[in-house]
Amino acid sequence: MHSQAAYQPPRRQTTGLAPNIAALLSYLVPVPPITGVILLLLEKEDGFVRFHAMQAVIFGASCLILTLALQLLGVPPERFFVHSSSRSFC
Repeated sequence: MHSQAAYQPPRRQTTGLAPNIAALLSYLVPVPPITGVILLLLEKEDGFVRFHAMQAVIFGASCLILTLALQLLGVPPERFFVHSSSRSFC
């Protein structure tokens, strides 16, 4: 018995990019909130792209707020990340 994939109509999109490429772009640029906002403004139809753009915005904004808060508390930027020589954060 052959199982045939059900027909799926092409997704509607307004960016002109393939949905997986548009979703990937929202994470790849060094400043995720900016690219996510741009894709949210450009894409009106495709829920997949909008989901990933919103996720990139939330993640990027969270990282930005956390970085600013740690800097205000006086934590040096090199302590934000786990180094291979240490086993704990900060």
